[in-house]
Amino acid sequence: MTIGQLLERLRMIVALNPRSADIPVTFGPECKPVEGGIIRQHQDGATLNLAPLALDKVGGF
Repeated sequence: MTIGQLLERLRMIVALNPRSADIPVTFGPECKPVEGGIIRQHQDGATLNLAPLALDKVGGF
């Protein structure tokens, strides 16, 4: 999935039910909240890795 595809799906979910914009995003079987992520540049483009940790102090968002 690309960021564009994810954005399109999220917009569709919110369009069907505006309250869904407030649903938390979780990670893994323990359902830890996603608090950040890292965008990595590489030879073939870039990847976004969502993470259950706040990464704003280590180059994430």
